[in-house]
Amino acid sequence: MKLLKSYYAVSMMIMVYFGSLAISKPLAKKRLFPQAINVEIIDQRPQVEARKIRIPLNSFPGQNDKVAPVLSERNKRLIDKQIKDYYKGRERNTYVKCYFLESYQAYVSKATHDQEYAYTEVKIELYDENRALLKTCHAQTSLENTPKKSYLLSMNSLYNKTLKLAIDSCLAQTAGK
Repeated sequence: MKLLKSYYAVSMMIMVYFGSLAISKPLAKKRLFPQAINVEIIDQRPQVEARKIRIPLNSFPGQNDKVAPVLSERNKRLIDKQIKDYYKGRERNTYVKCYFLESYQAYVSKATHDQEYAYTEVKIELYDENRALLKTCHAQTSLENTPKKSYLLSMNSLYNKTLKLAIDSCLAQTAGK
């Protein structure tokens, strides 16, 4: 009988211990179906060119060039990842359409300096799992750089930064920030 009472007491202590763990640390709610975030990138720019911007080594005033480069696969992957990371953890499936309305790189040589700039204008539409439009936003970003000498690498990084900032700005609008 004494053994039975001690067994009962130990089992009660174990139940209380594990019961208190369950109360203090609730288990995460698991979804039966994983959340899906589908991103569609649509380039609606009227004049897209496959060439790189021409930046002369020795420039003189009046030289300029403007290019709307094709969105590279790397850019598309980064944009896709950026949008998916932003909407990760939502309760329901999400479908996102990202429209590029305008996006270009430009170079202008002036009498005192060379100027390079990039501009991006995007529109994002957010849909639910039934493809009903939830929110839409529009954002534009422009950055410029005025170094002594302009190089292609800095121009591409400036352009990539405008892509990222325009999308960040638009995503913040969808969240109401």
